[in-house]
Amino acid sequence: MKGRKPIPTALKILRGNPGRRPLNQNEPQVETASIEPPADLTGTALLEWKRLAPMLSTSGLLSVLDRDRLKLLCMAYQNLSIAHDHLITNGLIVKGPMGPEKSRIWEIVKDLNKEISGHLDAFGMSPSSRSRVAAVKTKTAPLDRQHEKYFGGSRG
Repeated sequence: MKGRKPIPTALKILRGNPGRRPLNQNEPQVETASIEPPADLTGTALLEWKRLAPMLSTSGLLSVLDRDRLKLLCMAYQNLSIAHDHLITNGLIVKGPMGPEKSRIWEIVKDLNKEISGHLDAFGMSPSSRSRVAAVKTKTAPLDRQHEKYFGGSRG
């Protein structure tokens, strides 16, 4: 599919609908997810989940469909940490068959950084995507009130 990826309605509402285009009233409504981490996350990935999930949940950006993406983000952070530790231990320049060469781990680090950046953008967590989000000050059902403002009634 060519062109820009559609922005989820929840994110448009948090951004204040800057384009003033009609919001998708038929977008599937997805159940809010628990911030309880998946059982198979450990180490750095688990710490990242515990750091990020509450913030995303409070912003209304963590649904049951988003849990897998958050899990991938947390696992990518863990893999980046492992790769970074490897680079610190073994160095960026390693001995190759033709002499000194750049460590192949560096390519892994670049790929992980790109993956993490994509996940952060999807959740509105990069500087550029965050600058387009208007933070909601309350923790109690911020999207429900915003939904009423734009659609004139409750979702029920």
